[in-house]
Amino acid sequence: MMRVIALVQARMGSTRFPGKMLANLGGHPILEWVLRRTNQACLIDQVVLATTDLNHDDPLVVLAHKLGFEIFRGSESDVLDRFATAASMYKADAVVRICADNPFIDADEIDRLVSHFKNNPCDYACNHQDRLGSRYADGFGAEIFSNSLLQQIAQVAVELKHREHATLYLWDHASEFCITAIPSPPELAYPELRFDIDLTQDLSNLEELVRLGVHIDSTAFEIVPLALNRSHATLVTTDVTYAPPNKGDTYFLGSWCFSSRKDERSAKAAGRIIPYHWDDREKLKSDFELLQGVNDELLKELIMVLNQLHLINQDERFWRLLLGYWLNIYTTVVFDRWASLKQAIKQRKKWKTDVFLVEENKLATNDTEEFIKKATESSSWNHSLFSLILRYMPEIRIDQIEANANEAAIAVNNPKKYATKQLLKKIVRNGGGRTKLRDRFFLITTYLPIKSMISLELALSQFPLPNFQFEDKIESEFDAKIRQWSLPPGAAKDEFNHIVRALLPKFIPKIFIEGFHDLMMVANKLPWAESPKVIFTSNRHFTDDVFKAWSAIKISRGARMLIGEHGGLGVGLFNGAHAYEVSVADTYLSAGWSNTRNEKILPIGNLRMAGRTIRPKPTGKALMVCVNMPRFAFDIRSMTLSSQILDYFEDQYVFIESLPANLRDQILIRLYPSDYGWEQKERWLDRHPEITFEESKLPLLRIEAESRLFIATYAATTYIDTLAVNFPTVIFWNPKLWEIKNEAQPIFVLLKEAGIFHETPQSAANHISRIWNNIPEWWESDVVQNARRSFCNEYSSMPIDLIGTVKKVLLDEAARSAIGESR
Repeated sequence: MMRVIALVQARMGSTRFPGKMLANLGGHPILEWVLRRTNQACLIDQVVLATTDLNHDDPLVVLAHKLGFEIFRGSESDVLDRFATAASMYKADAVVRICADNPFIDADEIDRLVSHFKNNPCDYACNHQDRLGSRYADGFGAEIFSNSLLQQIAQVAVELKHREHATLYLWDHASEFCITAIPSPPELAYPELRFDIDLTQDLSNLEELVRLGVHIDSTAFEIVPLALNRSHATLVTTDVTYAPPNKGDTYFLGSWCFSSRKDERSAKAAGRIIPYHWDDREKLKSDFELLQGVNDELLKELIMVLNQLHLINQDERFWRLLLGYWLNIYTTVVFDRWASLKQAIKQRKKWKTDVFLVEENKLATNDTEEFIKKATESSSWNHSLFSLILRYMPEIRIDQIEANANEAAIAVNNPKKYATKQLLKKIVRNGGGRTKLRDRFFLITTYLPIKSMISLELALSQFPLPNFQFEDKIESEFDAKIRQWSLPPGAAKDEFNHIVRALLPKFIPKIFIEGFHDLMMVANKLPWAESPKVIFTSNRHFTDDVFKAWSAIKISRGARMLIGEHGGLGVGLFNGAHAYEVSVADTYLSAGWSNTRNEKILPIGNLRMAGRTIRPKPTGKALMVCVNMPRFAFDIRSMTLSSQILDYFEDQYVFIESLPANLRDQILIRLYPSDYGWEQKERWLDRHPEITFEESKLPLLRIEAESRLFIATYAATTYIDTLAVNFPTVIFWNPKLWEIKNEAQPIFVLLKEAGIFHETPQSAANHISRIWNNIPEWWESDVVQNARRSFCNEYSSMPIDLIGTVKKVLLDEAARSAIGESR
């Protein structure tokens, strides 16, 4: 019968933690923990303390004697000889090496090791660390080898490092021996956990576990759950599983995790909010380029799946127009949530997070519009998305909990607008609506003013009646069986590509899957132009899936798509929505800028301001127009995204604070109509309770006409319109969060020199205080007007005959359609 001796290697002379063997842990010296727990192993015949013959190790000998254990004393530096001599003295057949700085060593794991060694032919076996993929935590197990092998090594090992360590020679000559590491039980397979004591901090960590309930007789199966709860900080992904900002080791994935401004401020002050991954703006730009490539690859894969699923054979242009924008949003949403989690892992390796059961039949929204609503405004929907992504990220431990979210439904349709449409429906169908069926040019939401639209329709010999869409929303029931398809797994090059492909069948809107045939039927029955040559819009190509389906059908029959710029896109460095619309247009009408790399771009002028004039009111106030961004990012663009909007808000508050007191009540604040849960007004009142808000529902142009100065605070539509009509305008934004393209930089230098553009709120406030009493003198100066004209010539031009120019473009497009030309 094999005699198995456990040699407990211990000494007081540790260089990193002197005297640790007698350090107190839960009322017992560490050495006592090791000796007593080792002695509980059923397959160990004798436990021996193997210490040195130096005087400072005498206290260890005294303790071992007191506890009833045998002692062997040998060389401090020649550990290999100490083990070989002790094994021979105690007539061992096999030696189990126990490291005395593992107070949580487990008797069952020692027995598991000895049993494996007895029943499997090997020279050496271990379960004390994550060796050879065993996935053991550090500190529960031991090493075992035969005494004959130990004696052999003691004879041949001559290097100092091999004499100082009992088993190092084995590992350095692994090819000469049969070495095995037994696999960890699943419940203990947490290789990231450590239970050994090298430093005083290690002892503090184990003391915390003792306070949580670990005692000298606790098993490894009892210790691991406590350790996991202690070692893994809690990560809150959304406010659905909300935790107070100072509750234990709790961190928040972003500012979207808070239901109250107070808690948000508290967590931010304590450094408990994970930095947003797109705060790295170089990363944002490279991610934009990456996602453009991902979109193209996914679209090609989707075309094959959807053509087969729906038994059709439509080309890439058809599908890109129909669902390309949704795909652009989907990839950005998944990437943003995934990258946020990766950012957390970068900050800290050990996380746990609570998730509730995902109801997969509720993931797929009805259509593109609802998808954006859910992705930007629904915490519970985003929590479900985070939960699914986490399944692919083993670095974060997930604990399933009961759902506690009672989130209010997110409205998509406006009941009043719907009722108005129903009335218009009767008027049109009972009137001259049928005359629109013969139109060669289909014009809808072009952004041209109403008078300009009427003039254009008449110039094209068409009846000037709007093209209304009255059909109710297409709603479909989720059908899991139809969604049993998948994208080619071989295309997944990395973790993100794998995740975005795996989740797509769960999230693609029902209108493209279950409701596709209903969509096509509705599109074919629309009371719109039967055989249009040109389709012209400036925003229906984004979320109106019925319009896109109708357009895709007409384009497949020879119609051409004309898309007008919807505001400020010529200045920005990049924009996902803009990249999509240019890709689906035959011709893109810009507000004045061109792109030598893309022949589709046709500079034509500012459609929104055609024929408009606005004059400032000398006694009016300054109108300051603010923007807002969703808590959850949904498109990738060179603007403030997600929680970066809080930095934008701060700039607005600093602007007001930088004004002289007598000017602060002269500023009217017009907030963005969508709050997205940021509590814009409440935040303003927290900082400036005296501020005045412009809260009417009047069009922006009407309010501008009552103002003496327009203050633009973001790089989008508003300021290009006021500059186009020569309305006094001051602009300020943080250029690090509102990046503009290189070609626009020289013109913005001119705007800056003229006092129109400012890169800080303080600069803008100081300038306004200087010009306030005589704004016309500043605005009408040569330097200002030259800078304004330079900008408008490039990015917001106002041709003398814009309608005549648009007409000519439409006729040219119709001629191309007639001969089947395509770009």
